[in-house]
This record gives sequence, C-alpha cells and structure tokens, in this order.
Amino acid sequence: AELRTDQRTVLRQLKGGGSYASTHQPALHFGIRPDEQPLELVITWPSGRRQSLSAGPLNAVQSVQEP
Repeated sequence: AELRTDQRTVLRQLKGGGSYASTHQPALHFGIRPDEQPLELVITWPSGRRQSLSAGPLNAVQSVQEP
C-alpha cells in the first residue's frame, strides 16, 4: 500500500502467514510528520488489482476490503 502525502510517498506491505499456524495482524500503520497532509491511499491487492482511495482523516482507522 502507498500513502501519498503532499511531500512524499510512504510504502507499507502486509504479509500473511510466516510459519505453521501463524498470522500477522491484518493492519498497516502509516506514521507521517506533523507538517504533511495525506492525499491518497493506493492499495495493490494480491490479485494485482489497484485501488485508489481518499486518505481520510489523521489518527483514524480506515477499513478496506478488496472489491
């Protein structure tokens, strides 16, 4: 996933599994500087489909599912 701000692009990757009967928390955290404004969230799903969303408010949780 890419969070585009008015100053840069922040990348995060969500991995599934890792070892037998394990998983990772299905969440990504984007920490940005106080002087940055989030503009757009772009998600590349495992299927290869790309989804573009409004970045939403700061300090909030945004839930997204693959369309």
